[in-house]
Amino acid sequence: IWLGGFSQPEQAFGPFPNRNDLGVLAAAAAPLAAAGLLGPLGRLARRARSSADGWGAALRSGPDTPIGAAWAGGLALLAGAVFASRSQSALFALLAGLGLFAAATWFRRGAPRWMLPAALAVVGAAAIASAAGGDAPSAAPAAGDFAIRRPLWARVAAIAKESPLAGCGAGAISAALPLHPDPASPGFAARAENDLLETAAELGLPATIAILVLAGLWLRRALRAARDAGDAGLAAAASVGAIAALATGSMGTFVVSVPALLLFGAAAAALGVPSAPERISEARAATEPGR
Repeated sequence: IWLGGFSQPEQAFGPFPNRNDLGVLAAAAAPLAAAGLLGPLGRLARRARSSADGWGAALRSGPDTPIGAAWAGGLALLAGAVFASRSQSALFALLAGLGLFAAATWFRRGAPRWMLPAALAVVGAAAIASAAGGDAPSAAPAAGDFAIRRPLWARVAAIAKESPLAGCGAGAISAALPLHPDPASPGFAARAENDLLETAAELGLPATIAILVLAGLWLRRALRAARDAGDAGLAAAASVGAIAALATGSMGTFVVSVPALLLFGAAAAALGVPSAPERISEARAATEPGR
């Protein structure tokens, strides 16, 4: 079923996964795989600098070489899955996720200075390759992914304007859309294919703004945690990248309505904040005399 979702030129309906959902899931997992790769790479680099034999001895000693190779292979498979999905939402999610992960990693203590320029170069090259691919299905994501959704988004925006304070009600977008027909967007649509617009239409602008404020508070904590030089900081940076990928993908599909994506996002977001025992131990250490 997982491979079948990729092989279909259009979205698979019913209980089967579709290319947008699978592509966004792979894109959101990519920053986590990149973080898993950076850990062994950092340890190998430290051993290479401290050894007279350099990288040769570092690569031959310890388990970090096979671990790093496994993470590198996983990252390559995830990136390949994004491109195989031929989904614009997934491609943009991958670029945003890796870009934000690199930016968050850049500010970590002791982070390599080449990280952000290298990530920006990869993201730019991928964006240029996608634009140069045109409408060729084998060369680039489906060019019409966003174009075919614009009339639908206009209908959802009209629903949001009718009741900007309270919205049409949670889960009522599928009942409200038929009341706003558009010849440019024929057929039945059960979702807005844009989580932010759908939230504004169903819950109203105040609730949407409140959700964005909570997301901003989480991002502030996650970026602060990402400054740590240890594994917790790397995990927080990966969390920022994963959530950025999901948020970007939700602009062209319905991430919040897919349980697999929602649960993955909840687990990824938990990596971005320190655990309660860690906060308690830090508070105790700060109040103990002489520390």
